[in-house]
Amino acid sequence: MKGWIFQSGRPLALAVGVFILLMPTFAVFAQDDAPPPYMAPERILSALQKEVTIQVKTPVDVLADRARYAVTPATIITMGDDTLPLSDMLVPCKAMIYYEKRKNQDSEAVKIKILDFAVGADTEWAVPSPE
Repeated sequence: MKGWIFQSGRPLALAVGVFILLMPTFAVFAQDDAPPPYMAPERILSALQKEVTIQVKTPVDVLADRARYAVTPATIITMGDDTLPLSDMLVPCKAMIYYEKRKNQDSEAVKIKILDFAVGADTEWAVPSPE
């Protein structure tokens, strides 16, 4: 059995082969810095606005002044200069809600800007009602 004999061009072929095998690893670390289309500022600017008191939140919606607003992963929630997840939003709270009307469904919250919250506000979830 002969040992490895490197001829001209073999080290290059070996390096290319290793690079091709490791390329998926590099793709994992690549970042897509382009904002998704649902976070486009135009969507917020074209949304309807209403100052409301949010009484209850569930993982899928918020109840504010007898209206339900669907909350999606695209919904932006802000308090001051900070953006926070729905799980950290304190309720009850006063908020400016930016929303879009959806046919035959609850409106969809595009952005929720928390203006103030009650003294006893907490981050607890309400149990979603079966529908």
